Amino acid sequence: MQSGRPYPDAAALCDSVAMHGALYLPDWMPDAERAARRLPAAAAAIQAISALYLGARYGRAASGEQIVELRRRVRALHLA
Repeated sequence: MQSGRPYPDAAALCDSVAMHGALYLPDWMPDAERAARRLPAAAAAIQAISALYLGARYGRAASGEQIVELRRRVRALHLA
């Protein structure tokens, strides 16, 4: 199912880690850092995905390779 959000792969990551209780906690910590702390086995992958997403979203125009890499990493992330 395709998300109506602008970055469906990033939305899928957020939905996935939210189901594990890692997002939307009421404090100042950025979502990716919070998720990494709650899911230490996936911390490196979550932080890498976050960096790619933030670069694509807020940095200079993302290259096709960066978008492909972001999608690949999100799809490869398996949370237990």
